[in-house]
Parts: sequence; C-alpha cells; structure tokens
Amino acid sequence: TVTIGRQPANWGTGIFVKADNRDRFKATAKFGDTIVLYAYDKYVESFQFHETDGIGDRTQHSVGAISKIAGFNVGGIVGLITDESVQGHDVSLPAGSVYAMGKAGPAMVKAELVYAAGTDTHGGAERDLTGMLAYLALSMPAGPVSLSVEGAYAKGDDPGTADENEGTLKHDYHTPFNSVI
Repeated sequence: TVTIGRQPANWGTGIFVKADNRDRFKATAKFGDTIVLYAYDKYVESFQFHETDGIGDRTQHSVGAISKIAGFNVGGIVGLITDESVQGHDVSLPAGSVYAMGKAGPAMVKAELVYAAGTDTHGGAERDLTGMLAYLALSMPAGPVSLSVEGAYAKGDDPGTADENEGTLKHDYHTPFNSVI
C-alpha cells in the first residue's frame, strides 16, 4: 500500500509518535503476519532563504516492521530526523523505538522504549541531543471496572556534559496515558 498526502503518524503505544496529521509518503508491504514500512515525513518546508541563509526543511525518514509474536503486537522502527528550518541550526537525530502490546493472561500489557542520539550544530558548536523514553502500562479487569498501573521515564540531559538537551524527544502530547502520571 502506498499513501501520499496528509495522514496521521502513529506508532506503538504513542509515547514516541502519536501526532496530528502531517504531510507524509508511506509505503507498506505485508508478508504473512509481518508488515514492513517506509515513511518520509515533512514537518517544515522552507521555500525562502535556501540559498542565501542556509535554511532548509525539517524532515524524517523511517523504516520499521510490525508483527505478531506469541499473541503480542511487536514493532521496531528507526528514523533519521533532520532539521535545518532554523537559521544557524543543523539537527541530525537518529532515533529508534521498540514496542510490545498484548495480553499476558487476563492483563493487558503495553510497553515501549525509545532512544535517540544526535547533534544540533549551531555556530560551529555541537549540542548533544541524546535522549530516552520508556513507558509501561498494565491493565486488568476487576469486575465492572479495570485496574491500571502506568509508568513513564524520560531522560534528556547528560550531567557529564556541559550542554543541556532537555526536550530532545518531544511529541504532540496525544499520549497513550489513561491517567495522570
């Protein structure tokens, strides 16, 4: 299947990607229980100042696969996010995510781990953009209600370096959470 145009960008539990529609080219192929995908996203397109001020686009290339393993929906994706849409900044951020969602007995399990390691070059200086996100949710029916426990972890700054990189992994806050964490 090939889809071109404005479309939703969803992945896994949603901690890494669950965004409003964006301009995208996506190609998917199904092989048995496995879906393989390639996507090209355009976040920002710069028409002016390409030549004179070095301002470019903000884009992402992604390659991933989703499959059923032992009753779980499991996926892995890697992407390269580049951003030259701000004058003087040159962001290169490779990122990857793995997730699993399914039932373990009566409990519904959702888990995702995201890691990114890249740089933002500004005025000749490089800023470290390493970051990690982790999410785990367990939900179990208890009579007429469902009991859930969720946890999330985010790491964006390496105290061993002089630079700060808070907010490296940002998303549109359409999170998978059913509660306030």
